[in-house]
Amino acid sequence: MEFRITMEDVSGDFARARVDPLKKETDPALVYLKRTGGKWEGLIIGTSFQNSDLKELGVPKNLWRWNYD
Repeated sequence: MEFRITMEDVSGDFARARVDPLKKETDPALVYLKRTGGKWEGLIIGTSFQNSDLKELGVPKNLWRWNYD
């Protein structure tokens, strides 16, 4: 399966990207990343997230896709 990854937003050492399948075999997803030592690493990937999970991972609120809690 092939994907197109689009960086949606970056805030400091955190980023949010959208993952779209090139063929509509699955739903699009979001991935949250963190830069450590100059390298981007995935924190969590999925189609929906609880704000409390993003908060626990240290993701800044301005990158959250859904309402703040």
